[in-house]
Amino acid sequence: MIWFNNGILMLIIPIWILIRIFINIKNKNFSFKREFILSIFFIYILLLISKTLFPFTIRSENYWNRRAINLTPAIETIKMFNDAFSGGRNYMIKFAFINVLGNLILLTPLSFFITLLWKRFRSFKHNILFCFIISFSIEFLQFFTDMRTTDIDDVILNTIGAIIGFYIFKLFEKLYLRFFTKDNNKDKIVA
Repeated sequence: MIWFNNGILMLIIPIWILIRIFINIKNKNFSFKREFILSIFFIYILLLISKTLFPFTIRSENYWNRRAINLTPAIETIKMFNDAFSGGRNYMIKFAFINVLGNLILLTPLSFFITLLWKRFRSFKHNILFCFIISFSIEFLQFFTDMRTTDIDDVILNTIGAIIGFYIFKLFEKLYLRFFTKDNNKDKIVA
């Protein structure tokens, strides 16, 4: 994972910037603000992939016998907290909170950025459905890796986080329109 973060990210980000410059060289409606936000979104996507899927190694034969999937909502999360608090181990309590909060905030930026950048995701239904599909896809792919487990609680928490991201955008939009609106179409962020 360290190699992916340092090596690939350092290679992909300059390539992304060059591609965006090439695409926008003749674009008369170029918006620096939109390009900046797209670049931040791209970096977020790279980090999301890095955090959820790498290192990506295919399961070994003896790993298939271990339980690597949880399809019962909330049971494993409740059990994780119960075990952590009943054992009195601070590191387990910390792990339980980090796991839940991490899954809650994992797709919050995704929901916010897609709502900010593309009008079709201003619809609550389209936004949350897209984020749900992304979360489900991540969990599905994690099923085939050695280092990850597939958990329905992660999908639920990711989707709740996406809902939070959608409403953070709505709040941001109201504040932005109230305090920073200009009649300058060149500064548009949304495509």
